Amino acid sequence: MAKKKANRRANYQAPPPSAKAPNRAGAKVADTSTSVPSRPSRSQRHRSATLSWWLLGGGIVAVIALIVVLTSVLGEDQTGVTDREGWDLPALDADNDPDGDGRVTLAEFQGTPVVLNFFASWCVSCDRELPIFRQAVDAFGDDVQVLFINSNETGNWRPMVERAGIDDQILIDDIGGNRNNGLYRSLGGSGGLPLTAFYDAGGNVVDVFPGEFDANSLYSAIQSLTS
Repeated sequence: MAKKKANRRANYQAPPPSAKAPNRAGAKVADTSTSVPSRPSRSQRHRSATLSWWLLGGGIVAVIALIVVLTSVLGEDQTGVTDREGWDLPALDADNDPDGDGRVTLAEFQGTPVVLNFFASWCVSCDRELPIFRQAVDAFGDDVQVLFINSNETGNWRPMVERAGIDDQILIDDIGGNRNNGLYRSLGGSGGLPLTAFYDAGGNVVDVFPGEFDANSLYSAIQSLTS
């Protein structure tokens, strides 16, 4: 009988560390129970709900702002032709589109000399010269068509346009190239602004001027174009 008892003890396997060992009489047992978490108070739930709504509202506002900025920067229509003497481009501001079709083409102004001024929101020189071009619009009237084209844009063009007072003029959106500057590149632009192209009444490029105009130089150039 003693031999049988010894064999039974030899086959005994201690429980693994993760399992509970049998409790012996008098041994202390650690309390491993998990207490039930207390329910948040009404004020805590209200603050949490308010914060969630604020975060949701802020996210919606951020998305809308991003859409507005991207629309301003990229334009809604990014198709067209950037040939230097046959361009067909999206209107930057549909409210001032002459035909109301969302497009501006060089062919629309056949029979009238055209001055095409390139600008971007980051261009300090553009900011200075745009009001001079606006004055030229009034000074030369129907003798010449002055157009403004947003190119190489990286920000929001609208504040500059409003400062210069050209928000009621025909505004064009350049496309293509390596940074929405396809026509700019076609006319020989190499990265800097401003740049101004002069077309005769037949739609031929007469001159391309890189750099900032003062009033006397601009008026002289336009008079040469219309004489």
